[in-house]
Amino acid sequence: MHEYPLEGGCDCGAVRYRMETPPLFVHCCHCRWCQRESGASFALKAMIEADRVTLLGAEPDIVDTPSASGKGQKIARCPKCRIAVWSNYSGAGPSVRFVLVGTLDQPDHLPPDMHIFTASKQPWVVLPPGTPAVPEYYDRKQYWPAESLARREALLARIAAQATGPRRPRNSYKAYHAHVYFGPETVEQARELVARAGRLFNVQVGRVHEKLVGPHPRWSCQLAFSAAEFDRIVSWLDQQRGSLDVLVHGLTGDDLADHTTHAAWLGNEWPLDLSAFGRGTDGKDA
Repeated sequence: MHEYPLEGGCDCGAVRYRMETPPLFVHCCHCRWCQRESGASFALKAMIEADRVTLLGAEPDIVDTPSASGKGQKIARCPKCRIAVWSNYSGAGPSVRFVLVGTLDQPDHLPPDMHIFTASKQPWVVLPPGTPAVPEYYDRKQYWPAESLARREALLARIAAQATGPRRPRNSYKAYHAHVYFGPETVEQARELVARAGRLFNVQVGRVHEKLVGPHPRWSCQLAFSAAEFDRIVSWLDQQRGSLDVLVHGLTGDDLADHTTHAAWLGNEWPLDLSAFGRGTDGKDA
């Protein structure tokens, strides 16, 4: 068993990341699309939950790229040297990253668990005995370890909860506030999160309030940013927040509307004290 976490990054060192746990599964894909994208005979990718990959350096650029399914994929590339470090496919969405094993500092730690799409492999590539290989794709229940299957079920449950839970943020306004909520037991986690956001994005970081302020029912810290930064920072917050909840709302000049009809959540929704705006908790005149 290899020691975790494992670190990796791009060629120039601007983008660095840490894989906190073993991946769900490692594919060596021989499809023509992976051959073309990698410029090689195959692509070696470690599938892992996005919240188990911690970004340590610069935020990668996300490049929309076609895929064999027609649904596309998003490839994360260093903004300087353009090396790809991971991708997200439409099926799993942003919740699962396919980390390019060659970008690990010690890529020999993750040999493939399976060779896929071998029907289109280069004829001179000799597959090693003992590693499963299939002409196209496969039934994961036949090949994945029990622990990986359990992790996948837990991930699917979280995705389903998000789909039926609080309203998710959408980029519909010119400017935004994001309020990171925390308590005594998570204050240091919140401090680190907002400090990293300040270093990585064009965002104004407010005070870390270890008291209740305004309408907020928990201790909080405010991040202010524009619509131009919305997609990058909201996606990053959702992946890096862990157990912290975040209120994201637009800024329209109407404080009450901004904290009700223009509000959305990453994580759990909390009832706000709308009396700060001269209204009761149901939004009606107090």
